[in-house]
Amino acid sequence: PEVEYRVEIGEGLSTVDDPAWERTVRRYEYMEDHFEAVRLLTEWRDSLFSRPVERVVELGGNANPMIDRLNVPQKFNFDIDPYGMIIGKLIRQDTNSIVNFVVADGMSLPIPNSSIDMLVLFATFHHFPDPIGLLSRLSDFVTDDGLICLMCEPIGHVHRDSLEGEYLNELRKGVNEQSFALWEYGQMFTAANLEVVATQIDVGSAKIALRPRR
Repeated sequence: PEVEYRVEIGEGLSTVDDPAWERTVRRYEYMEDHFEAVRLLTEWRDSLFSRPVERVVELGGNANPMIDRLNVPQKFNFDIDPYGMIIGKLIRQDTNSIVNFVVADGMSLPIPNSSIDMLVLFATFHHFPDPIGLLSRLSDFVTDDGLICLMCEPIGHVHRDSLEGEYLNELRKGVNEQSFALWEYGQMFTAANLEVVATQIDVGSAKIALRPRR
């Protein structure tokens, strides 16, 4: 099919203004950033809902879903990697974890529409080849007051001259690595008919709570 799109050429990296999301000067190591995101999810659970949050889904948690650390009655971890899911379930057999491990494609989750209170992704969103399509599909699964939470997402562009070896190795293994500027996140949210209700923009790490516009 024929595709048309508009290209603007300017003097800077971008001629588009970033959203007016407040930024911090905090920089976290990888896992420290994830723990901070769990803390933030707890804060959003308590401040952005007028009722108890019952059901939370993590997409892409593999063997170590971060929602295991979130206090909610029902937790589901969806990932496309069956081996990681088996390991995650086995290592929790003798613990008090209540996370349910389910192998599924993120674009086609086996759950009813409007059934999830919080649908969260930790450093997962940028791996999907159709991020707008993903957001649109995930919107179907959350309740009217539910949230889609993108946590620990990279910010900015990766350029050939400054490409890190680890990033290049992931690409060579077939991992779909991407990184977006804040204005690109904002445009994707608009295209997916999502409202930004809370943000925490740390150095190199975006944490954003979204709510569908019904």
